[in-house]
Amino acid sequence: MTLTVDALQESGLGKRGANLSIMIPTYNCAQYLVETLKSLKSQSISLDDAEIVVLDDCSSEDEPEAAISETWPGRLRFYRHPKNVGAVANFNACLEQANRPWVHILHGDDIVYPNAYAEFEECIQLCPAALAVFARSAFITSEGVRHFETPLLGDKERGLLTYTLDRWTINPIQFSGTLISKRALNEVGGFDPQFGHVNDFNLWWRIARKGPVVYSNSIVGGYRTFEGNHTSSLKRSGKNIQETVDQIALMIATESKASGRPAAEMDAIYSGVFGLGINQLYEFLGDEEAFENTLNIIKMLPAAAQKRQSYLRVHAVRALSKFKRAPAK
Repeated sequence: MTLTVDALQESGLGKRGANLSIMIPTYNCAQYLVETLKSLKSQSISLDDAEIVVLDDCSSEDEPEAAISETWPGRLRFYRHPKNVGAVANFNACLEQANRPWVHILHGDDIVYPNAYAEFEECIQLCPAALAVFARSAFITSEGVRHFETPLLGDKERGLLTYTLDRWTINPIQFSGTLISKRALNEVGGFDPQFGHVNDFNLWWRIARKGPVVYSNSIVGGYRTFEGNHTSSLKRSGKNIQETVDQIALMIATESKASGRPAAEMDAIYSGVFGLGINQLYEFLGDEEAFENTLNIIKMLPAAAQKRQSYLRVHAVRALSKFKRAPAK
């Protein structure tokens, strides 16, 4: 079947998902891939004609092909990198190998809830020219239990996203809640390899600035967090906080260049990453090395513009420093 972006973009995800590429990057997570694939099979609309591809980053501890054979034999295309290329390169490979107008990158340890693609379709019909759909996700444990949800994206059930810099003090969207068009990628490019952690934050922000984007306040997917995954190792080094600082600095510089507003006037935008850093310090009480890695980064943050925020920043860091040798819970 020959598909063209311009012709098929008009009709959303298409009949039986014909306009949709679901790209599933994996690396040593085959035990969760079964749940990921089952969540796709349970969708409320047909995905019979959707392109579904698993791209394995040369897993060394398990066999994702076995999980595919167990769950959905004969349905998916499987690609295995001949050597490990890293998460960001694998994400960009997902974009390069996707052949349909709409692309959903679904981590091989994440899930989508039953109404996910029906909700994406509703959003596209609201604005067929949208570059992307941003919906909400739940953070889930290794057992699939929800423990956190991404923030509301607007004041309606769904609508056009309003871009303002202060909405992007932290990454408001996860992969499982993001549907992007190939047109968006043509206009803003793919994932920036300079970021190992906030590459998604960076891309979503670039798309949001370009617009239009449709948002949905429905929770369409689950982002799985567990000890030993990619994010947990980055947190111990503090790299997740440092990259978020770098991303916010980029946003402020971009805004300053576009508007002429002095960058120093936008220091309050760092309040989001400061909050993330403080929460991470609590996680690492009793783990001196990990605690120190994060503490050293947030100590370098500029004081927020408001005196109250600056006061809170200084005294919270001082208070937490006293507990850095506390025993782990």
